[in-house]
Amino acid sequence: MSVQHLILFEDVTKGTALFKLLSQQGFECKVSFSPPEVEKACGIAIEYFNLEDKEDIIKIADTNSIEIKQFYEYKK
Repeated sequence: MSVQHLILFEDVTKGTALFKLLSQQGFECKVSFSPPEVEKACGIAIEYFNLEDKEDIIKIADTNSIEIKQFYEYKK
């Protein structure tokens, strides 16, 4: 079983804005789909690959006023 580390959002605009910022700063991440069991997520998620990046991701989102719905571990 593999685990995806995801960032979920209320709307696509917030998700794409954070993805752009993270990509520009060299974070290893990609746009993914929100897991079907997560309610009230916009449909996209950011998958990040280094767990130690979580605190830096939160700081970047806060600095840029991008609201994160939740961090989510999706087990496939």
